[in-house]
Amino acid sequence: IYGNRVSDSGGAGNAFVRLGVDYSGLQLYGNEFNYLDQLFSDGGNTLTNGVIRDNRGGVLGQLGAGPCIDLNGGSTNVEVLNNRFSYTGGGVFAIQGNGANVTIRGNEITAIASGVNDAINFTGANWTVENNVLDLRLGAGADAITVAAGAVNAVVRGNTVLGTRDGYAIRIQEVSTLVQNNTIRNVVWSPAGLFVAPAAIGVENINARIIGNTI
Repeated sequence: IYGNRVSDSGGAGNAFVRLGVDYSGLQLYGNEFNYLDQLFSDGGNTLTNGVIRDNRGGVLGQLGAGPCIDLNGGSTNVEVLNNRFSYTGGGVFAIQGNGANVTIRGNEITAIASGVNDAINFTGANWTVENNVLDLRLGAGADAITVAAGAVNAVVRGNTVLGTRDGYAIRIQEVSTLVQNNTIRNVVWSPAGLFVAPAAIGVENINARIIGNTI
């Protein structure tokens, strides 16, 4: 699916691509979009050996139907590469998934409102999150990257976090995570009693390796 231009003034739950069955080998690339809830949703089905790359857009997530790129059906062996978009909407994740062997690389993601959720949040094993540029300076309470419970053997490497507000830049909740050569700026806390004071890198489990980061 490539080379399309898609925009919508919004109906709750609209997605550019949503799976209705388990599917292998999807390629979604080179599309332009604006004012959708989701660029891609696996719809609770499993995408295997898929590539989502080089899509360019404006705003996703404004009606809060689900993650802008939704891999929560156990999608595995998926690459999400070089996409660029902004996101908004209450509680919306930019990218979220629970399958194994997923690569998130080279994406540019910007939160444009408070109340969003994390930019990248995952519970699947063997994820690689690298060379992304994440801006959550307007995303109050959200983390840029959360390695959530279940996400063993994650690699978080070479990312640039331009800022967070009342959220972590990188939050580690599972064992055996490598956090290497990331650049983190502007981790801001507003001590009004609404949020726990965040950290640039928060470690909440064992065997994490924190190497060569610039903060």
